[in-house]
Amino acid sequence: MIVRRIRCSRVASRCLLLAILLTMSPAAAAGPEITIRREQTLPIRTVSFSDDGRWLTAAHEDETTDLWELVSGVRIRTLPGHTKEAKDVAVSVDDRWMASPRPEDTIELRNLLDGRDVRLLSGHRRAVTALAFSRDGHWLASGGRDRSIRIWAVPSGQPLRTLSGHSGDINALAFDPGGRYLASAGAEGTLKLWLPRNGREVRTLKGHDSEVESVAFSPDGKWLASGSTDGTTRLWEVATGRMAALLLTSKLTNDWVVVSPDGPFDGSAEGLRRLAGWRFGEREPVSLESFLADLFSPGLLVAILSGRPPRPRRDITSLDPRTPEVKLSLGDAEGSGRAAASGAAHVRVEAAEARPDSDHPAGSGVRDVRLFRNGVLVKAWNGQIPLDGAGKAVLEVDIALTAGENRVAARAANGDGVRGADVSAVLAGARSSRRKGTAHLLEVSIGRSANGEFDLPRSVADTRASSEELSRRLGKLQTSEKEQAFERVELKTLEDSQATRSNILSALETLGGKVRPDDAVFVYFACLGVSRGDHFTLISHDLGYAGKRGKMNEKELKVILEHGISDGELEQAFEKIDAGQIVLVIDSCDLPLSSGSREKGWSITRCSGLAHLASHKGMYVLAAARGFHAAKEEVFDQEPRLVDVLLKGLRTPAADWSPRDGEVSAGEWLEYAARVFVETGQPKAQGVSRAAFQAGKAEQDAGSTTSAWQDVGRMARVFTPVESAPPPWILVRFKTNP
Repeated sequence: MIVRRIRCSRVASRCLLLAILLTMSPAAAAGPEITIRREQTLPIRTVSFSDDGRWLTAAHEDETTDLWELVSGVRIRTLPGHTKEAKDVAVSVDDRWMASPRPEDTIELRNLLDGRDVRLLSGHRRAVTALAFSRDGHWLASGGRDRSIRIWAVPSGQPLRTLSGHSGDINALAFDPGGRYLASAGAEGTLKLWLPRNGREVRTLKGHDSEVESVAFSPDGKWLASGSTDGTTRLWEVATGRMAALLLTSKLTNDWVVVSPDGPFDGSAEGLRRLAGWRFGEREPVSLESFLADLFSPGLLVAILSGRPPRPRRDITSLDPRTPEVKLSLGDAEGSGRAAASGAAHVRVEAAEARPDSDHPAGSGVRDVRLFRNGVLVKAWNGQIPLDGAGKAVLEVDIALTAGENRVAARAANGDGVRGADVSAVLAGARSSRRKGTAHLLEVSIGRSANGEFDLPRSVADTRASSEELSRRLGKLQTSEKEQAFERVELKTLEDSQATRSNILSALETLGGKVRPDDAVFVYFACLGVSRGDHFTLISHDLGYAGKRGKMNEKELKVILEHGISDGELEQAFEKIDAGQIVLVIDSCDLPLSSGSREKGWSITRCSGLAHLASHKGMYVLAAARGFHAAKEEVFDQEPRLVDVLLKGLRTPAADWSPRDGEVSAGEWLEYAARVFVETGQPKAQGVSRAAFQAGKAEQDAGSTTSAWQDVGRMARVFTPVESAPPPWILVRFKTNP
């Protein structure tokens, strides 16, 4: 992967700088390193930001362009076609002057207003390879193969000073917006920061393994990005020279990874599995998903650049990288392919800890053993597992099977929670056990709360429309063999006063007691939510608070949370649902918090609890969030709500995008909904919804900690299984089921 050019937008508050990780920061040189599967990547020619700071694009060598949505920090889509890279020229910010390299070692400085005022600047001893104007247009910096940097006065073209220090060609130059710093990128693999007024070198930034090809400052001057032929782009903090964040994308899929040098990471499920891993010394690399519980941080780039970088829950260098050895037996013998006439199988999992060695005086331990069938969790042995004298444990369970192929997989973590690779086997379920499944839909929506201060008038109608449409579609859905996909569709609704904490948990428990492996489950929540740190809580109808919105103290907020459904409780409930396919949609509004709260409300799309739920169970989760006033504001009827996007994805082929095959899977549907919900909502949040913005700001001025932008902004993200995934759940076939 080669990153050749970077350009930033002028909006500092929305600027994200791409980064791609190859190794840990120098400060952690003695610890683990990050490794990149280079066969998965594709060279990048240019990286640029839109002028409004909303989008980031990364153009690949194959003339496709990645589009990144900067509020959420995730890649939205890949666009076909872009122009080839132009020759290296520089244009002043006021569009008056253009500088371009001439043959040999000269520079042409041309006045663009009349096109005739031309100056030739001489001084370099070899070819000029980099040019940059200062933002005020008074300086031009040039770099060349003679390894020197020269500062020229504009418009006179007089040489001012020469900077020396690189041991390789100068490949790129950039002034910071205030004109205080000049950054240079060298072919020897280093970056340097200079004071252009006197030519003094401030610091050298080291970390790239090969030539640095591109460099750019963020519009606020706080961040510096560099791109290199080593396949990485790195984000540096200008004030300290610290490397802050890195990002990697796949050449084959829509997958991506972002990593912070001290451990936290973000990324798509497949990206975390395939694009990178941690290497501990000479051992084989351990995939990033092995550290999901400790280091996964949704919205990592956003958090870093907003000044709230997540802290690792544990020091990764202190974790034991050794993982248990797992053996899987189906029935009485190890192996695969045997038919199970009873429609069930006896599974035996043997987990053995890594024994003590010269670096570890104790065994690795065994904990959190998981058993999956076709990508969905069917049994979990949580916590530390007791071991015998040989450091082994034998765990047994009977599981239900589907007719046809059943891929059974087991995994275990060591005592530090570092997860090992899956061990799997295939067992054929008897044809006699074949049955048409049932599609179970559970709708939970709260429009009228026990406290009218928190009413959301559209929630019930929106959720009902989506649930009924999905129910209708699934009822008509046919298999590829033109058979009815489901025997029946069961829709359960909990609306307004019915949606209490006890009723919600009871409904999930009922599902756990009735579903079978051939069934599918769809759960839709539309309600208020609170995110705190890495966790979130859905607020029930009986929220336990009778006071004013945005005025609750910490004790009162605790009561509200106790009346809600936490992500941990959802995880426990879904763990008992033994269905073949599970989808959860959360259409949430951020609960306005009070000035007494320890932290601001934070969208559920940036909480790791949902990611853990999706990965732990093997299910798909769409989390969408917007501010409370945005949900209540009538003018927001002018922009698509989540339900509008979901319904369009069911009624038209719009969601049939990866691949375009006339079928819409649950994953395609959710990804489409998340992308369109964010793309169509942000302009309205900035423009049309002024009343909602003012309402949020008034509440903030009165003491609420929820920012006005956050209160009207929209975010959405899909969380998918990281370690294993069920086969695609087809929701609509447009060829046979229009």
